[in-house]
Amino acid sequence: MTMKTFFPSLFLCAALSASIMSAAPQQSSDSTKPLPRINDPLFVRLAMSHEQKAQYHAISRDRKMQIDAALADSTLSPRARREKIRDIRAAAETRIRSILNQNQLDEYDQLKRERQERVIGRRDTTMATPQPTNPQSNPQ
Repeated sequence: MTMKTFFPSLFLCAALSASIMSAAPQQSSDSTKPLPRINDPLFVRLAMSHEQKAQYHAISRDRKMQIDAALADSTLSPRARREKIRDIRAAAETRIRSILNQNQLDEYDQLKRERQERVIGRRDTTMATPQPTNPQSNPQ
């Protein structure tokens, strides 16, 4: 490949990459997860109706928009931002619980407990770092 063909090819590849990247859906800078899919294990495990799924999506979308707005609000102090996000999540949790029947609420609470246990387990394994042994301190 000569220099005459290399640089135009390189430019074409860069232009295509840029257009592909701009066409890709942008992830929010927010750490929240994307909205669940219709076949999401949460929906399956709770045996949610189509109406409940639609309500759940509406609540999740609203929560995400409010959190994004709170994160973008430069007038809030970090502490006020955390409190606002905590309030948004609590309100969404209350709304989600209101669309579930008693059996679903019991299963939902069980799912939350399992998730909390996984989070605590990950935190414990991450924080438990082995202490390095010093071979020079072992006189034999």
